Amino acid sequence: GNNDGDKLYLRHKFQEIGEIHPDTWEMEIEGKRVALMHQPRFLEALISSERYDVIIYGHTHKVDLRPGPPLVFNPGECGGWLTGKCTVGIVDLETMKADILPLR
Repeated sequence: GNNDGDKLYLRHKFQEIGEIHPDTWEMEIEGKRVALMHQPRFLEALISSERYDVIIYGHTHKVDLRPGPPLVFNPGECGGWLTGKCTVGIVDLETMKADILPLR
Protein backbone atom coordinates (compact mmCIF):
# COMPACT_ATOMS: atom_id res chain seq x y z
CA GLY A 1 0.00 0.00 0.00
CA ASN A 2 0.95 3.62 0.30
CA ASN A 3 2.21 3.35 3.89
CA ASP A 4 2.33 7.12 4.29
CA GLY A 5 3.68 6.92 7.86
CA ASP A 6 7.31 7.04 8.96
CA LYS A 7 8.90 5.94 5.68
CA LEU A 8 12.41 5.34 7.09
CA TYR A 9 11.07 3.15 9.89
CA LEU A 10 8.78 1.25 7.52
CA ARG A 11 11.65 0.65 5.07
CA HIS A 12 13.79 -0.69 7.92
CA LYS A 13 11.01 -3.02 9.15
CA PHE A 14 10.23 -4.32 5.65
CA GLN A 15 13.90 -5.11 5.03
CA GLU A 16 13.79 -7.41 8.07
CA ILE A 17 11.15 -9.61 6.43
CA GLY A 18 11.78 -9.31 2.70
CA GLU A 19 12.79 -7.15 -0.21
CA ILE A 20 11.57 -3.77 -1.37
CA HIS A 21 10.96 -3.85 -5.10
CA PRO A 22 10.97 -1.04 -7.64
CA ASP A 23 7.78 0.46 -9.06
CA THR A 24 7.34 -2.43 -11.48
CA TRP A 25 8.54 -5.92 -10.63
CA GLU A 26 9.02 -8.15 -13.66
CA MET A 27 9.13 -11.93 -13.49
CA GLU A 28 8.53 -15.02 -15.57
CA ILE A 29 6.20 -17.69 -14.19
CA GLU A 30 5.38 -20.86 -16.11
CA GLY A 31 6.67 -19.23 -19.28
CA LYS A 32 4.46 -16.15 -18.89
CA ARG A 33 5.90 -12.65 -18.59
CA VAL A 34 4.33 -10.94 -15.59
CA ALA A 35 4.53 -7.32 -14.42
CA LEU A 36 3.47 -6.56 -10.84
CA MET A 37 3.08 -3.05 -9.45
CA HIS A 38 1.19 -1.14 -6.81
CA GLN A 39 0.69 2.21 -8.55
CA PRO A 40 -0.91 2.02 -12.01
CA ARG A 41 0.88 5.18 -13.19
CA PHE A 42 2.60 3.31 -16.05
CA LEU A 43 -0.26 0.89 -16.72
CA GLU A 44 -1.21 2.06 -20.21
CA ALA A 45 2.44 2.20 -21.30
CA LEU A 46 3.00 -1.36 -20.06
CA ILE A 47 -0.11 -2.55 -21.89
CA SER A 48 1.03 -0.85 -25.11
CA SER A 49 4.56 -2.25 -24.82
CA GLU A 50 3.34 -5.79 -25.60
CA ARG A 51 6.15 -7.09 -23.33
CA TYR A 52 3.87 -8.83 -20.83
CA ASP A 53 1.32 -11.61 -20.78
CA VAL A 54 -0.09 -10.50 -17.41
CA ILE A 55 -0.08 -7.12 -15.66
CA ILE A 56 -1.24 -7.03 -12.03
CA TYR A 57 -1.64 -3.78 -10.12
CA GLY A 58 -3.33 -2.34 -7.04
CA HIS A 59 -3.66 1.09 -5.39
CA THR A 60 -7.16 1.96 -6.64
CA HIS A 61 -8.89 -0.76 -4.55
CA LYS A 62 -11.22 -1.25 -7.54
CA VAL A 63 -11.56 -4.54 -9.38
CA ASP A 64 -10.24 -4.35 -12.93
CA LEU A 65 -10.27 -7.42 -15.13
CA ARG A 66 -9.39 -7.10 -18.82
CA PRO A 67 -8.89 -10.36 -20.71
CA GLY A 68 -6.29 -8.87 -23.02
CA PRO A 69 -3.82 -9.64 -24.28
CA PRO A 70 -2.25 -8.75 -22.01
CA LEU A 71 -4.42 -9.89 -19.12
CA VAL A 72 -4.77 -6.81 -16.90
CA PHE A 73 -5.82 -7.47 -13.35
CA ASN A 74 -6.51 -5.56 -10.14
CA PRO A 75 -8.04 -7.85 -7.51
CA GLY A 76 -9.66 -4.98 -5.61
CA GLU A 77 -9.16 -4.90 -1.86
CA CYS A 78 -9.18 -7.63 0.74
CA GLY A 79 -10.18 -5.36 3.63
CA GLY A 80 -13.22 -3.67 2.10
CA TRP A 81 -12.43 -0.31 3.72
CA LEU A 82 -12.90 1.85 0.63
CA THR A 83 -15.33 -0.10 -1.54
CA GLY A 84 -17.17 -2.18 1.04
CA LYS A 85 -16.19 -5.29 -0.94
CA CYS A 86 -13.59 -7.77 0.32
CA THR A 87 -12.06 -9.53 -2.68
CA VAL A 88 -9.02 -11.48 -3.76
CA GLY A 89 -8.02 -12.65 -7.20
CA ILE A 90 -6.64 -15.76 -8.81
CA VAL A 91 -4.90 -15.89 -12.19
CA ASP A 92 -4.68 -19.22 -14.02
CA LEU A 93 -1.59 -18.94 -16.20
CA GLU A 94 -2.46 -22.06 -18.18
CA THR A 95 -5.85 -20.77 -19.36
CA MET A 96 -4.92 -17.08 -19.01
CA LYS A 97 -8.14 -16.42 -17.14
CA ALA A 98 -8.59 -14.58 -13.87
CA ASP A 99 -11.30 -14.73 -11.23
CA ILE A 100 -12.34 -12.36 -8.47
CA LEU A 101 -13.45 -14.13 -5.30
CA PRO A 102 -15.41 -12.55 -2.44
CA LEU A 103 -13.95 -13.00 1.02
CA ARG A 104 -17.27 -12.50 2.80
